[in-house]
Amino acid sequence: MHRNVDQAAAVLGLKPSTLRQRLRELGVLNQMGELACKYREGPYFFVETRQRWNPHFNSYAYYGVVMVTEAGVGWLARKLDEVEAPSFTQASWLRQLGTQGRH
Repeated sequence: MHRNVDQAAAVLGLKPSTLRQRLRELGVLNQMGELACKYREGPYFFVETRQRWNPHFNSYAYYGVVMVTEAGVGWLARKLDEVEAPSFTQASWLRQLGTQGRH
């Protein structure tokens, strides 16, 4: 099942804006929120073209939506764990220091 970025964020337990920020940090999205060329048509992400009717111009307007594959959700979970790991390690290390000083 393919998901857009907002749906993938829900699966990963993140807010959509947080996931988009992390994707920018990883280089998956550019600053405009578009999929970076390196990740287009790969196993994890793709761009789905959509359209909507624009009555002002009396024609269709086309736009792309970044989609995440099932493999992409797993890849993101692993990548986000790698990014989070130092902060968890540091926090546990500080907790250990705090508990050792109380003895």
